[in-house]
Amino acid sequence: MYEEILKLALDNIRPKAEDYAKIKEAVNKVMSAVKKFSDVNPVLVGSVAKDTWLKKDTDIDIFLPFSETVEYKTVVEEGIKTGKKVAKELSADAILKYANHPYVSFSYSGYDIEIVPCYKTDRPKTPVDRTLLHTEYVKKNLRKDLKDDVRLLKAFFKGIGVYGAESKVKGFSGYLTELIIMRCGSFIDSLRYLSSLKSLSIADPIDEKRDVASAVSLDTLAKCSLACNEFLRHPSIDFFIGRDTEKIKMEDIEISIVESELHYLFLIFESPKIVEEITIPQIERFINSCKNVLMDFGILRVHYFIDTNVIISFVLRSGALPRRIAVGGPPFYMYEDVKRFIRDKKIISGPYIKDGRVFVEINQKKRARNVLVDAISNEKVSFGKNLKEFIKNSSIYENTEIKYIAEKDEKINRFVREVLRADELWWLMRS
Repeated sequence: MYEEILKLALDNIRPKAEDYAKIKEAVNKVMSAVKKFSDVNPVLVGSVAKDTWLKKDTDIDIFLPFSETVEYKTVVEEGIKTGKKVAKELSADAILKYANHPYVSFSYSGYDIEIVPCYKTDRPKTPVDRTLLHTEYVKKNLRKDLKDDVRLLKAFFKGIGVYGAESKVKGFSGYLTELIIMRCGSFIDSLRYLSSLKSLSIADPIDEKRDVASAVSLDTLAKCSLACNEFLRHPSIDFFIGRDTEKIKMEDIEISIVESELHYLFLIFESPKIVEEITIPQIERFINSCKNVLMDFGILRVHYFIDTNVIISFVLRSGALPRRIAVGGPPFYMYEDVKRFIRDKKIISGPYIKDGRVFVEINQKKRARNVLVDAISNEKVSFGKNLKEFIKNSSIYENTEIKYIAEKDEKINRFVREVLRADELWWLMRS
């Protein structure tokens, strides 16, 4: 029932001889450069080291494991210095990134290279120290015949949008994926296992007190469970490819927004030059505070996208609300001004006297866009440590205005498509 589909999927994701040759050459070049500038012996980690990488993977992770006797400050400084020198040696532009601590990233020969300092220890002192131990554990314990099953499960997770333990996805890490295959014994048995779960907890073999699945959110697990059930009943290569990503036409954006009878606000600001693991929690706190501000407009859902710019989309039931307000006019002794004041207003109630002045009540529309602008300008929302200056300089696009941005950028176009269709469970609509 599944053999043909799995064979076809493997043909697409399993590295071929030329892929191995290319990545081996890149790894050797980077490792040689590291050894030229550092006395610390570099270690290849991650999926390339474990041979569970996918053909289209472009990450090469190289760790610099320092002795536990070296001060943390020195570890970080030496790691950054070495990374920058290696990037220069390979004619690449070094980018300093921050996660648990700073590290260097650059592109070389079509791969994203990361050079990360850490400690060599059986008792991790920093979160990244575990990566060495995880790599060694999988290399020793993952049977050779299960490596393709790992590849299939990774590709499946990527196709349905649950791969990655980072904050935005809150999904399955590569290490967790490998442990699931090792536990279940095959790709299909892993789907059967995941399809029946209401919660997920897997102890880390190198630290029994640590739950490797702690990053997997309930919504991600739910999405995964539904996809596993659907594939087991209605197998398709689509699960390994992902949803249709065809570019949405400008006229279709306009039609979709108008026909939805909903209101869309797109807040756009420059993305700060820090890693997403730091940016995302701050974006999510900002979104939550915006939800409080926009509550009266009926928030259906919120989406966000991060690239060179951050885009946050608020999908609202309404973009404006009638609001009755009291408007004070002239004092009673200014008869002509009082008459003119009353003539100029669309009065709902009044006029009446209060404190010697004439008052009327009118309907004044409360607009979602204005409310959001006011909340940002007057700092009624939580910006987060690194986002304030960027959000303060943001732009807001309303409804069909976003089509002019989506027309110029393919990634933004895909994001707008996702916002309009809200079909993250696309596979449930196939059968």
